[in-house]
Amino acid sequence: MPSAIDSHEDYYPVPFPNDVPTVPLAKISISKLLSGNEEEANTLFRVCTNEGFFYLDLTTEPRGQKFSNEAQKLHHIAKDVFQNVSIDEKLSFKPFEGAAHLDTGYKCTSLDEERKPDRVEFLNISHYGLLCEPEKYKLPPWLSKSEDIYRSFMQDGNWIANLIFSILERKLHLPPGAFTSIHQTKDASGDFLRMLHYPAPKDGKPLTKAPTPSHTDASSITMLFNWQGGLQITKARAAGESKVDLEDADKESEDSWYYVKPEPGCLIVNLGDAMVVLTNGLLKSGKHRVVTPPGPQGRFNRYSVLTNARPKNDTLMRSLKSDMINPESEEQLAEEAITALEWSMRKVRAILARASAS
Repeated sequence: MPSAIDSHEDYYPVPFPNDVPTVPLAKISISKLLSGNEEEANTLFRVCTNEGFFYLDLTTEPRGQKFSNEAQKLHHIAKDVFQNVSIDEKLSFKPFEGAAHLDTGYKCTSLDEERKPDRVEFLNISHYGLLCEPEKYKLPPWLSKSEDIYRSFMQDGNWIANLIFSILERKLHLPPGAFTSIHQTKDASGDFLRMLHYPAPKDGKPLTKAPTPSHTDASSITMLFNWQGGLQITKARAAGESKVDLEDADKESEDSWYYVKPEPGCLIVNLGDAMVVLTNGLLKSGKHRVVTPPGPQGRFNRYSVLTNARPKNDTLMRSLKSDMINPESEEQLAEEAITALEWSMRKVRAILARASAS
């Protein structure tokens, strides 16, 4: 069961309202996946070939509970850093020079007249940097004191990601390792741990534009812990719409967006666009956005924690071959294959450009 701290008012300051539209995501048990439960594996595959979003129940598996507890600790770290470290100190934690896929450093999308973030701010910590190059990858002192928690959270997240990948390999009739071998923490990739802060609007009214606009993730998988509402997916995505098109993001009506209600003890998982590419569209990524929390929750600062997995940097972003996956078209085959590093950088640049335009 969720730990006592999981229901503390620091995480759930007021209940999620009952009068807002929500999407009923599938809840999948990590312990059933680990035990080889075929019905649960079939549910996972169905979700990943349709909406691409699901809850992963961590409450019945010790390492899953550990992962959840680490997220709670990161919530407290995020709250302390975002509230007590100056904006200049935070801005001094810069991305890797020349890198543009947001795997390290601090970012703030907007400051108010007092130089305080007023939409969203976040911190990224590189998996590869912290786990494999600690002598070169140095965190600022206001982050470095919690490195052990970051490392453990990263490793547990990668373990969960590869559990999911191993099941998808089997369901797609791919050889063992087709996905898991390119998502190892020992290999250079753009994986990161992210802590986010969405400040409560000063006037108490929901922001008119989403702090995190509609997008699909430049990753293979994203694993999110959030304790307040604000995450939304579209009605079409909830129904399993397959098209991934950032250009269509602004064409969706406001009433097509549904809240994803936080579930204590559960991780929110969504596939990213890398899995779409690697399966030629068979697996689906989840389009989503983040808005001001609904109802009374909007009066409180919102914190969330996530980690992800991306293919290792030198992976060629082409569809894998299996009798379950449609072959690439002549047009696709004629395109130059790019590495996962270049692919993710292009994706992130497009997402950032859209966010800036909003």
